[in-house]
Amino acid sequence: MVSTIVSGTPASPARAFVIPKPGGPRAFEVVGIPLRTNGFHLVEIASPILGRALLSKGGTRYVATGALVTGMAVHFQWGKGRSLAWVTRLADAGTVAGAQVAITDSCDGTLLWRGRTDASGRAVVPDTLPEPSGYGSCRYGTHPLMISARTADDYSFTLTTWNNGIQPGDFQLPTGYGSDTGIWHTVFDRTLLKGGETVHMKHIVRARTDAGFGWPKDLPADATLVVTHLGSDQSYELPLRMGSDGIGVSDWTVPKAAALGEYNVTIGAKGATERHQSGSFKVEEFRLPTIRASVRGPTTKQVAPSTVPLDLSLTYLSGGAVARAPVKLRTQVEPREVSVADYPTFTFGGESVVAGIVPLDGGEEAASPGPLRASVQPVTLAANGGARVVVGKLAAVTQPSRLVAEMDYDDANGEVATVSAKIDLDPASLRVGIASDGWLMKADDLRLKLVVVDLDGRPVRGTRVTVGLFSRETYSYRKRLVGGFYAYDNSRETKQL
Repeated sequence: MVSTIVSGTPASPARAFVIPKPGGPRAFEVVGIPLRTNGFHLVEIASPILGRALLSKGGTRYVATGALVTGMAVHFQWGKGRSLAWVTRLADAGTVAGAQVAITDSCDGTLLWRGRTDASGRAVVPDTLPEPSGYGSCRYGTHPLMISARTADDYSFTLTTWNNGIQPGDFQLPTGYGSDTGIWHTVFDRTLLKGGETVHMKHIVRARTDAGFGWPKDLPADATLVVTHLGSDQSYELPLRMGSDGIGVSDWTVPKAAALGEYNVTIGAKGATERHQSGSFKVEEFRLPTIRASVRGPTTKQVAPSTVPLDLSLTYLSGGAVARAPVKLRTQVEPREVSVADYPTFTFGGESVVAGIVPLDGGEEAASPGPLRASVQPVTLAANGGARVVVGKLAAVTQPSRLVAEMDYDDANGEVATVSAKIDLDPASLRVGIASDGWLMKADDLRLKLVVVDLDGRPVRGTRVTVGLFSRETYSYRKRLVGGFYAYDNSRETKQL
């Protein structure tokens, strides 16, 4: 089969040439098209053989496509004020200086901006460009933008719809959605109040610009402040005078019969439907505490302890100890997960693997032995408002755990308050981490990575590690119940290999 190729760029005319098939007329093979010059090529293949086979009247069958042959990459970042285009070389990622950059509407070809890259390969677009859409087309939505770069011997381009590369969302980076160029913010003296108290507010308005924050423009001369209760939509409107520097001050006394809950603060022109939310605060019924309480555990690492000492203390905020106060101490040991920042793909800790058959709770987890119960112990503090309590009879620590200690005490304001502390418990002074090369492995090619670190996450060299392999299988049995219903019993069998 002989193919006729027509190729060309906008700067050169079309040319035709013939490419023979090295494999002969019957062999199926991939034939390369020799596009020897840089640029965007329109390639059209003419095949009489396909024409005789596919076309009813015979003739020649034509197949067309496009190919970009280039050594440059064009990048673009759209901005609400200024935009940025930059050009790099594919060979070494170096910058391309002096390239002609053109930004056009990719649908109708309207030229929006033209310029050249500087010595660092960048071209700053000072004009405001139409906001492109990452999913638009010429048939619906906003038109994509085409950014092209041309040098004496090369040509390349990019489209704003080509957005499947490295994206900000891949790194949890904000992208600044929305077209509001203003920032409306209220600073409160405090955000938790009672009915009848006064909240003092300072309102700040700024404009977003390419250089950072700027002075606001077109501030309403007769602005109003509206405080709205969420839930009942009850609102209170207050006059607000904003200065030329975009700063205003206002006070509001909460009515004693005001509804409890959260209140939103919005700012806008008087009578305007468009308003800007600037902050929120809460109105609640509460009592201020009069006692400072603390529960402290040991500062050293707790490795397989049988007892853990705790220090309890109560002091008045106005000064002085709460002498001989009765308190209630609750303690409970619960499992905890361990992760090491330097080894994010490794698994540390975990339950001990025991061979045998265990029932499942309907899913993939073993049936829970029951809820954890806390140990409650009444304690009377000493004359100095403190006490040391030794928590004993701890079960053997076989996995990373946490001792949760809570102390209940009677505050002088009439409420029962609680303070807590958490003390980490470890079964050993070393942690073993394990990771696989991937989420899918072959039965005859199991590759594991192991690491041993201390309790501070530092690697420990020269440690002997023993690896045990187990297999797990899950079984489900259907059983018939009274009345013709069915149920399933699930179990899991663990075998040591």
